[in-house]
Amino acid sequence: MAPALHDGDYLVARRYGRRVPAIGDLAVVRHRQYGLMVKRVIAERQSGGFDLAGDGTASTPAVDLRSIPLSCFEARVLCRLPIGR
Repeated sequence: MAPALHDGDYLVARRYGRRVPAIGDLAVVRHRQYGLMVKRVIAERQSGGFDLAGDGTASTPAVDLRSIPLSCFEARVLCRLPIGR
């Protein structure tokens, strides 16, 4: 799958607030090991966490993006602005 985002893109995002992430969302999350990152929500776990994945082949390993708690979600990406290309 081709990456949805490219170096230099600007993003418009909105804080989740009370909204729960949905499968397919591009989400801004604060990961304990990698810091702030943008990943796609691919599954919701019964335990309350979410599984994330990157769209590109060089993305963060999926094993590190399993069961991310709701408290780590910062915002939902609304659109991408391809600047400088």
